[in-house]
Amino acid sequence: MADIDLQLDMGPMNRAMHLAESWSESTPIFLVVRTAQRIVTKANEYTPAVSVGQIDSELDVAYFPGKTPKTGKLSKQAKNAIPLFGNEQDAGSERSLAFLIQLARMAPGSNYNALTSNRWRLPAGFEMLKGLDATGRVSVLQDLAARMVKARHSSIAFLKSGWASAGKKVYNLRGFLKRGADGDAATESILEAGFSDKSVAPKPNMSFVTFSSTDTSASCTVQNRIGMEDAQVNGSNAENYNKALHDHGLPALQRAVDDVAAEMVEHYWPKEQAEMAAAFNAIR
Repeated sequence: MADIDLQLDMGPMNRAMHLAESWSESTPIFLVVRTAQRIVTKANEYTPAVSVGQIDSELDVAYFPGKTPKTGKLSKQAKNAIPLFGNEQDAGSERSLAFLIQLARMAPGSNYNALTSNRWRLPAGFEMLKGLDATGRVSVLQDLAARMVKARHSSIAFLKSGWASAGKKVYNLRGFLKRGADGDAATESILEAGFSDKSVAPKPNMSFVTFSSTDTSASCTVQNRIGMEDAQVNGSNAENYNKALHDHGLPALQRAVDDVAAEMVEHYWPKEQAEMAAAFNAIR
């Protein structure tokens, strides 16, 4: 797996935290966790995701009413809709982009398979179409394309899912602290057991959250683990996911850190200014 160097500018946040430590009435650990929650929430908001509409537009997908499985009657529900691939000239033909992708998946040496590291290659290849007439070929390609689009729809927010998982954990941790947890070893073991990924995400290991604190200091570690070496989540495509998180998630995280820092300074700086003014006036 390629090494990727992630660097954030934490200068504004460090200055904001110094201000907050001086003027917030919260304990250090609660202040840190609350700040982490705000950053994760904004990182999730700012991480880009392709819309379903954009996917369908790029693949020339149109939908027509399908039938309800139980009654056989036409249904307006999206889950029963039937996709039709291609524009007006090539709709339902092997010239439609969605069908061409399936043909490229069947070809072992295609550029598509090379660019995707054979992750989506169809091992049976063109044997899947052998002996079929034009209608049969279209039927096979239609089924493969429909499954591809369905998978694309379900993965549009994959990078965001790591932040969503982390956000849920930090939210639970904040509630934990509100109820009086103080960051000792026993509490951390409860956190480990109570906020596992299985309870906050459809797949395990999408995020990692831990914390520690003393009377005078605190830390909270939050990780979006999309792209880590974990077969359950990323499989053989881990490196690509890691690069995608670096290319798209890092700018979102930096923006989130900067925004939260600016909000904290805006909130606490007037108090600092008032104290400085009072001190200056006292010596005039």
